[in-house]
Formats: sequence, structure tokens, C-alpha cells
Amino acid sequence: MSGLDPSLLKKSPPTLVVTIAGDEPQEFTLTKEILTLGRAEENDIVISSLIVSRRQAVLELTPSGFEIVTIPGATNTITCQGRPVSERQLIKHEDVLRIDSEFEGNMVTMTFLWPSQAPAKLQSITRFGEKDKLTIGRDPSNDVVLDQPNASRFHAQITRVGRRYFVTDLRSSNGTFVNNQRVEGDVWLVPSDTIRIGSYKFVLDEDRFIGTDEADGLRVEMYHLNKWVRKDLNLLQDISLVFQPREFICVVGQSGGGKSTLVDAVAGYRPATHGSVFVNDINVYQNFDAIRNEIGYVPQKDIIHMELTVYQAFDYAAQLRMPRDTSSKERQKRIMEVLADLDLTHRKDVQISGLSGGQQKRVSIGVELLTRPGLFFLDEPTSGLDPGTETSFMHLMRRLADQGRTIIMVTHATRTHLKNRLG
Repeated sequence: MSGLDPSLLKKSPPTLVVTIAGDEPQEFTLTKEILTLGRAEENDIVISSLIVSRRQAVLELTPSGFEIVTIPGATNTITCQGRPVSERQLIKHEDVLRIDSEFEGNMVTMTFLWPSQAPAKLQSITRFGEKDKLTIGRDPSNDVVLDQPNASRFHAQITRVGRRYFVTDLRSSNGTFVNNQRVEGDVWLVPSDTIRIGSYKFVLDEDRFIGTDEADGLRVEMYHLNKWVRKDLNLLQDISLVFQPREFICVVGQSGGGKSTLVDAVAGYRPATHGSVFVNDINVYQNFDAIRNEIGYVPQKDIIHMELTVYQAFDYAAQLRMPRDTSSKERQKRIMEVLADLDLTHRKDVQISGLSGGQQKRVSIGVELLTRPGLFFLDEPTSGLDPGTETSFMHLMRRLADQGRTIIMVTHATRTHLKNRLG
């Protein structure tokens, strides 16, 4: 076996932390090159949950690392980072595997930990070399290519003049931001200046630009939020919270308890009268334009056209929300990705009025997902759904968060599966 050295299993073996919803976590040390996982006692990793098959999967060490292989005949699907595992998939440090079902509150979460094999955070380093101009955008011919639906085909240009640099926005649809301020005309840069285009951040460091895609890691911090609506009435009373990347947060409470007021204050749509909110160190109240394209918001009342098919609704929304230079082929590719994430591919040609309530809500969510926001707010999305559909919806939100989003959901539900059930 070439590549990864199997002796690492003795020196610094990985672990799999398994949590059955409502129970304490169990930790399994992976010291063998092939391990079986399932409900039956003869497995190397025994998971005593009825939603797990007797023989669910195999973990196998390969030259690239550990891969998980689903065993034919296993019932409930395993997801990795929110997407179904089909046949064989490499798993990395801190990847989250889940098994869920239609039964309320039933979920198994497995976190793979192997710090010694953790990949370095991906950063792109761009130098000018012999060039005096660098272009940034979605088109493959750019010097820096962005995989971002919100980016224009040719979005911005950085020009070198001697040992100085300036950035120019190329009439992009969603703007270029320097130090969180939108670029108008040419803007000169100094070392440590930050350029933001969608979820991408570029930092000027002497003669190079260091780029990072922050789409999979939006951290929200709020400090001392108060919302005075009268001299004698404060709806938010000195609230300070932190939401970590990939978390699924439910704001639960009775009607009139201030749930929507809190979420709207965090999203920046109705700011608090006192306090501050930061998303990845960007002050939302002071620099809302710099972060607005990273925010998706689904209101309680669906605002979709019932006479359209699911695909038509997504296509019209994509034409409105994505840059003007987006081709029909690019739109179709993104629409099909969203349909797959929402388990709606088989319903894409069905008129929305013919869908169930839960599926209609998924369409409303899909409209927002088209531009791939990293921060997602939902206001009472389960209102009116039956208990089974509500449970399925909660599991869907958990999978969407696993894919790299931070999700904050308002709900009046107080069902027990909201308490420590969804990770």
C-alpha cells in the first residue's frame, strides 16, 4: 500500500465519536485498516439504534485516508457533510456523518477525528509575475476563478503600477468591496487591505494576494442587543450570543415572545437599537452591503407562484437573483444541484400547487439557496405542517447546515425532538 502509512494507526489513530440522539457520545478508536459498522454485535463499531442496519457500512484505510463504503441492503442512508454517501467516499478530519429516519427524534451522528491528517485550510496565493493586471471572476479565463453564483463572469480587476496596486470593479452585478466598502471607480490598495467578492476574501500582502473562500464557515457574534420600542419597553434585553459555522439553531418560544425580533436584528433587516452583530468579523449594522449576498431569508408566508412548476419557479428566480451574464446552462446546473439537495428532483416538473405543504416550503427554501448563501434565516417554516412532515423538515435543515451553512430558524414548536435531537 503506497501513500498513507498504515503505521499511523498505531502512532496516532483516528477516532469516531458516535452519538445516538438523546444519549451520551461513544468514542471508538480506529486501529484496524478495515472496520465494520452496524447494529449487530459482531461489528467492530456497534451502534445500538433501530435506524441503523445490522451491517450498515465499512470503514477502510486507503492510500488517501479512510473511506466509508455503504453495504448493499442497508436501509437508512448515511450522509457525509449533508450529502448522501453513494458507494464509497473519502472522509476527512471533522467530517460529520449522519443516519436519520422518518421517526421523530431518531438520528445517529458520527464525527470523524484525525488531527494528524487534517488538511491545511485552503488558501490561494496569487502573484502578478510578468503581468500588470489580474482579472477576477466566474469565467475560466480569469487569472483568479471564483466558484460563486453571485460573482459576475468578469467581476473585478487588480492593476499594478510600479509597486502600488489598485482595484477596479468591472460593472459587476453584486459589487466589489475593499475593507467592506463598495468600490466606486478605482481604489488604491495598501498592504493588509481586504477585497471581498461574494464569499471570497483576498488580502494584499506585499506583492501577493492571499485568497480564502469563507462560504463554509460563517460565524455570527452578537453583543448586548437591546431593542427599545418605547421608553418603557425593551424587546431584547442585553442579549449576547455566538453561532458557530454549520450550526442549526432553533429560536423557540411562544407567540409575541420576541423570536422574530431577535432574528431580524441578527440578520440586519431590523437592527437592534443598541448593540452590535458581526459575521466573520464584519460589522453587519455598519457594513450590511458587504454581507447581504451571504444572507438567505425565508419568511413565514410562501412567496412563490403556485401556477408554475418547481423548475420554472427556480429558473425565474435564478434569472432575477444571479448575475446578468449567467448562461442558461449555468442556471440549469445550479438549479439541479438545489433540487438534489432538497430531494425535489423527481418533482421538478410538477406544478407547485400540486405539491404537499412540506414540499412547497422546500421550494421557498430552494429559491434562496440558488445563490448559495452561507447564513440562512427561516421564520416559522414548520407552521401548519403535520408532525411527520415537521420531523422530516428538521432533518433536512440539519443536512443543509452540514453542507456548510449556519442556519437560524424561528419556531413556536416545543416538541421534545428540538431539544438535543438535531446536533
